[in-house]
Amino acid sequence: MIDHVQMSEIMFRIAELSATSVNRGSAQVSPYQGLRRESICRALVSKAVAMVKDFQPQSITKILWSLATLDLNPGDQFMSAMSKQAIERAVLFTPQNVADFMWAHAKLGIKPAADLVDAMSTTAVVTEREFNPQQIGLLMWSFAKLD
Repeated sequence: MIDHVQMSEIMFRIAELSATSVNRGSAQVSPYQGLRRESICRALVSKAVAMVKDFQPQSITKILWSLATLDLNPGDQFMSAMSKQAIERAVLFTPQNVADFMWAHAKLGIKPAADLVDAMSTTAVVTEREFNPQQIGLLMWSFAKLD
């Protein structure tokens, strides 16, 4: 049985391969490949909702980053489940997790609930000295885009 780490890693590799193809100029993806990639991701998203309580910050962030990179909106049920888990685990988020998590929301055009923004903002303030310039920029862009 697949666990949350493996699931997020599969999604991450799919997104990474897609991004690499685009960056290398081979953005031509056959309709079959695109549909296959999307159906694999949607199946993983459905499975993720059922096992959301197992997800740790790294897995939450990786799967959301992957979906945003692939421009796949996972739907309200998934976003609600992941948001609740992120709020519960917010104190465990690293600066990279916070920045990527908020970037994924902004990229997908999904405005997070106020309690999620509060949790991520509080974590960012508590860990502010650990943020590097790129993470700060990404987080600021995300908040501006979501405003």
